[in-house]
Amino acid sequence: MTENTDGAETSKEAGRFMRRPPWMTGGIIVTVFLVYVAALVLAARRWDLPHVGWRESGLLLIALAFELMAKFVFAALFRVGSTRVGHPVSRSGAIKAALTGSAVARLIPAGGTLTPTTMAWSVRSEDDKLAGVALRVTLLTYGGLLAMTGGAVLWGTSTGRHPLLFAGELIVGILLILGGIGIFAGSPWLDRIVDRFPRLIRAHFAATASGGQLLAREVALVVARIIGEAGVLWGSLQALGIHLTPSETMVTYGISAIIGGLPALPGGLVLVEGGLIGVLTAYGFGAGAVIAPVLIYRVIDYWIPAGVGLATWALIAGNRTRAAKVL
Repeated sequence: MTENTDGAETSKEAGRFMRRPPWMTGGIIVTVFLVYVAALVLAARRWDLPHVGWRESGLLLIALAFELMAKFVFAALFRVGSTRVGHPVSRSGAIKAALTGSAVARLIPAGGTLTPTTMAWSVRSEDDKLAGVALRVTLLTYGGLLAMTGGAVLWGTSTGRHPLLFAGELIVGILLILGGIGIFAGSPWLDRIVDRFPRLIRAHFAATASGGQLLAREVALVVARIIGEAGVLWGSLQALGIHLTPSETMVTYGISAIIGGLPALPGGLVLVEGGLIGVLTAYGFGAGAVIAPVLIYRVIDYWIPAGVGLATWALIAGNRTRAAKVL
């Protein structure tokens, strides 16, 4: 990859996003956030929330801690990949990459597909050959998500259900596990696989696509990241009177994350909320009891990381602008 403009290592959409003035992007995000808060206030007024005392506040803080843990684990996973291919990234660089990648994934449509190039853009001052590493990290995360969600579906399957429902759960769980295993099994040949992708994808990743043996540490970090993300959901809902078992938590998070990955709205906004409400309703919770807790969970899971990532992006872009002026 060559380095010529601030958007050179991203897709056109990501490049335009990163080159916008921070006040413009921030203004759009703030406007959407205010609409979201208005919806949350209306939901809280219409459907009573449980009393939020010290215990409930503590659980919400635990949910936030899980969110931070997941981001640090994601950064650690990126560092492992970069070191393995001989292009090590500093700890602070990896954290910046994780934060900016998460922001783009949340703030623009199909942002998850742009996460790898965004992460490479954020550490360009250290190395400009890391888009392929970030692609591997992203794919491994999706593989782990599929496998762990499938495992949770099978774990929570009850033989006392209707035979058709029981068979459907078995099929879905097995397919998800096989999909996750397939991604993990294909990771050693990722560089060869990318060579067969459409030209647009090859242009961004082929030169640096990172194949090679799957490391046990990578698998452990993927599992830790997904547990952290699912822990955000568990802590948020637990604080607000929605009590889920571990398998229910993983299934609910996994399905909502898979739905949120569809290239429709930024970060699955609205789709994720709808998926969460649907799954929780299927578990027997009333729709009126879950809407406000789901919206509060999304503040922790979506809006806070998006805001922190946006601020990180603005800081990186500002530093580069000042450095360019000095030169």
